[in-house]
Amino acid sequence: MAAQFVKPYVKTNKNDQADAEAICEAVTRPNMRFVPIRTVEQQDIAAIISSVGIILGAVYMLKLYKEVMLGQITNNQVISFKDLYLYEILAIMLLASK
Repeated sequence: MAAQFVKPYVKTNKNDQADAEAICEAVTRPNMRFVPIRTVEQQDIAAIISSVGIILGAVYMLKLYKEVMLGQITNNQVISFKDLYLYEILAIMLLASK
């Protein structure tokens, strides 16, 4: 049920009890329109899209942090550092496969 159809039945200030009473009142109305329940496939697609959005947001945030806070790396020793060593990559792959 869409919130816009329940709102006219809220009698007092917005709180959980008033919302529950309004929902109960709205459900009993014969001309009430309901929102269809999403299928499992629709929920899976929404979860994938949300996950990708979160991951892209984290990547962007980390990249921005690196550029703003650390700036350009000028020390040659620091440039030669590896981000991950082989054993770290293997450990991550093992954890990700479970």
